[in-house]
Amino acid sequence: MNKGLLLYIFLLLNICSYAQCNCNQINKGDEIISQCIPQPIAEDRFTQVGIAFISTINRTDMILSGRDKSIKNYISVSVRFDETSLELTDNLEINLLNGTAISLKLLKSGENFIGGSEVVNAVYPIEKNLVDLIKKSKINTIGLHFENDILRMYRCDFNQDVLMEQIKCIENGIKND
Repeated sequence: MNKGLLLYIFLLLNICSYAQCNCNQINKGDEIISQCIPQPIAEDRFTQVGIAFISTINRTDMILSGRDKSIKNYISVSVRFDETSLELTDNLEINLLNGTAISLKLLKSGENFIGGSEVVNAVYPIEKNLVDLIKKSKINTIGLHFENDILRMYRCDFNQDVLMEQIKCIENGIKND
């Protein structure tokens, strides 16, 4: 009886923790896209910065090449501007609390309007070995390269472990599928 109760509690906690991930899975053609909701990590008088982890699995690649080659990972950054936005034009620099520095190449960026504010979104591919580094440490600072050669460094004042948690959520979801 006690083992059954413990198993039930463990399963309940596991389900509840996955439900709190704020990540969604989308089936789009041959791909499964697992995308987390961007969480705020830094702000100043003019901008607010959010970051999120995204993972895609290509079903055909998984069949032909195996699981590891079918998974592609990305980090998305959203910057909300109080005034006129600046386009993100180059690498994302991530400095972790353990001293590790990671630089990711820009894949795509674009501008939107959300709630009357200009928002710039950018996507950066990230290799598995770098994902493994991020899983081990919280974010200390990030550097964003804006148009006109502006490099803006942000200290992560909150949600420093957001990528660690989102990666864990998505990996647990992928293993359970």
